[in-house]
Amino acid sequence: MAAADGSLLDVVAAPRTFSRRPRAQAGQQAKATKRKYGASSEAPPAKRRNETSFLPAKKTSVKETQRTFKENTQKTFSPKKYSLSTNDRNQEEKRCIKTSSLFKNNPEIPELHRPVVKQVQEKVFTSAAFHELGLHPHLISTISTVLKMSSMTRVQKQTIPALLEGRDALVRSQTGSGKTLAYCIPVVQSLQAMQSKIQRSDGPYALVLVPTRELALQSFDTVQKLLKPFTWIVPGVLMGGEKRKSEKARLRKGINILISTPGRLVDHIKSTKNIHFSRIRWLVFDEADRILDLGFEKDITIILNAINAECQERQNVLLSATLTEDVSL
Repeated sequence: MAAADGSLLDVVAAPRTFSRRPRAQAGQQAKATKRKYGASSEAPPAKRRNETSFLPAKKTSVKETQRTFKENTQKTFSPKKYSLSTNDRNQEEKRCIKTSSLFKNNPEIPELHRPVVKQVQEKVFTSAAFHELGLHPHLISTISTVLKMSSMTRVQKQTIPALLEGRDALVRSQTGSGKTLAYCIPVVQSLQAMQSKIQRSDGPYALVLVPTRELALQSFDTVQKLLKPFTWIVPGVLMGGEKRKSEKARLRKGINILISTPGRLVDHIKSTKNIHFSRIRWLVFDEADRILDLGFEKDITIILNAINAECQERQNVLLSATLTEDVSL
């Protein structure tokens, strides 16, 4: 047994030699390791070892991936394979366009023969002055100072005397010749000369129908300027785009010269109870050709029926740049 376990016995019997360092040196070494690694006497963290050991491998792998990505993109998105020619694009666009079946059987549109209507070209201004008409002196001074007009145009010279006599008139003149003043001056002159002074609560004495909102504002501005010396005569305007409640409130208070578009006036005739035409003395259709072109025939018939039901004696004035068959009828 001693012969078999001789090696083991030698190891056990060998003298133990331990290098015993003093405690002071061991403590100093532990402190040094703590300062070096910022913790207990352990080995440096594994991340730092990995970073230091694998940095060159990462750089090479990024370069390789960039190269492979460029090669793949060039292979997959080559412009030669996927670029369409102009003919192919035009064919695709033609396929997308859809034509209606209404125009397959009649590709040629027939031409409608319409009568050619030409505007009248005439001399606009004349040498006649407004004070020759026998108007109110305050009205003449307003025309000269506020409107800054001294001489009449040709239309005004022919229209104003006829309207002051109380006759109906059908006026044809080119656009911009002063047709608005041609009927506004006689209306203001006749209303301020009435024996019984006009009151606001009487309602409209003159009704002016215009086709558009812009023309309504222009006519209202002109009437306001002419009525500066006659403050008891109140003008008003009704047009699309405004609040109906405010317009109803104005009609309730009273409007003596009413300027309106046909559609909005019909709306108030149907819905507003305060509007009445019992004292109408003037009925003016300004730009009558445009009123008919915009399709206000039905509205005009409703307005005329409402006026004729309450008042039949009035002075009618129709102004137009062109006299078509519809206007003359």
